[in-house]
Amino acid sequence: MAHTALFDVHKELQAKMVPQNSWDMPLFYPGGTVAEHRHTLKEASLFDTGNRSYFQITGTALKTKLSELLLWKCDNIAKEKFQENFLLRDDGSIALKL
Repeated sequence: MAHTALFDVHKELQAKMVPQNSWDMPLFYPGGTVAEHRHTLKEASLFDTGNRSYFQITGTALKTKLSELLLWKCDNIAKEKFQENFLLRDDGSIALKL
């Protein structure tokens, strides 16, 4: 299993780790999901996206073509910013979360 940069932090916080697409990722922490939710509302939380793939889109033609396929339009994403997206099927259903 591959590990993200936050793997040691997850282990230190006693997260239940599970395989996710060849990555060792946290499923939940000892306090449970309700405690995590309350903490996020009261303080803040960090989401480990170290297992995600990132790419840079350049060129007007490519951005236009990708915008036809994706739910969120690429041309509104600022340089060096992250935007989750969804690859759509012809019927508009989600084929892949990016």
